[in-house]
Amino acid sequence: MKSFRNIVGATLAVVLFKGGPARGIRTIVFIIGCLLFSQCKSDDDMTGKVQIEFVHQFGNQPFLLDTVTYLSPLNDTLRFHGLKYFVSEVILKRFNGDYYAFNTIDNIIHYVDVQRPYTLNWNINQELPMGVYDSIIFVFGLKTDKNTNGRFPNPPENAMEWPIPMGGGYHFMMLDGQWRYETDTAFQGFGMHLGNLNGMDNHIEFRLRKKIDIKQNQTTKVTLTMDVKEWFENPHTWDFRQFGGAIMADSIAQQTLKDNGYNVFK
Repeated sequence: MKSFRNIVGATLAVVLFKGGPARGIRTIVFIIGCLLFSQCKSDDDMTGKVQIEFVHQFGNQPFLLDTVTYLSPLNDTLRFHGLKYFVSEVILKRFNGDYYAFNTIDNIIHYVDVQRPYTLNWNINQELPMGVYDSIIFVFGLKTDKNTNGRFPNPPENAMEWPIPMGGGYHFMMLDGQWRYETDTAFQGFGMHLGNLNGMDNHIEFRLRKKIDIKQNQTTKVTLTMDVKEWFENPHTWDFRQFGGAIMADSIAQQTLKDNGYNVFK
């Protein structure tokens, strides 16, 4: 504002000196209009981009495959071999209440695979208005209109197909590994696979409070951290003795896994 006053003042002095008061007034009105137009662009006219980073942990420990064992709430020893899932339909909410969706065809769905590091960062190629956002909203998995057979014809996403006799579409998550009861010596395999089982709608919708400051012509990183331990303990304690190692055809296990899923991201 100070520089604005200085420009107007200096211009007024020059014009008055050379052309008199009448010319000075007309010129100043013109200059003020030009300056206001150039300096008062809204934040909606200035844009930046977002990169979403996916981080994984198990309680307070880093989440690592094959090389580390973990304890479940029931003291089962766990060892993980893979974690894959879909995130879709991301929306950011600004402090002023406006919502902005990532809605171009390439930005609707993202595939995450812990074994494929390039999938752990989602560079969203869509401009967002500059400003401060306070929430991120997204879907874990796929809503029904997106969960259609053949949507992903190529690997690695096509390996997530859910069997057509069980409802078709795609797995929302594949969490694979081995478990061992505290008194056992041998591990048993498990596949905690979540999907739409014969009409069950098992996608999970998240709304997380996060301060996200979008700056002009910059890419802002947003970190989503999944705590894998939450799949086993909140609100239900996961019991392999009840569900066994394969749960795709078990509606109770599917619902239990979905219930626990609401607490996994932060």
